[in-house]
Amino acid sequence: MENVGDSSEFDATHGSIMRHLNCLQDQNRLTRRRAIEAIRNEIFSGEQSKDDDGVVRSGSVVDIVIRPLLRAFSDPVEKCRELAIITVGEMT
Repeated sequence: MENVGDSSEFDATHGSIMRHLNCLQDQNRLTRRRAIEAIRNEIFSGEQSKDDDGVVRSGSVVDIVIRPLLRAFSDPVEKCRELAIITVGEMT
């Protein structure tokens, strides 16, 4: 029964993250910055998100967000680039 709860929790997180990933393509710089902040909150929320070494546990979430965050490294807005770099750095 634990797998069912984990699956539904993952589905909710996945849906939320996908919305934020779509916002990374928006023309509005504030929307992009808020999307990166929301992705950070989704990834790092909860005590179970990291293992003992400080590495993010949920590899499937990392697989979903890594490419869009890497693309944000070239965002014209410095704050968006900075948040993306910090987020990727904290995931590894």
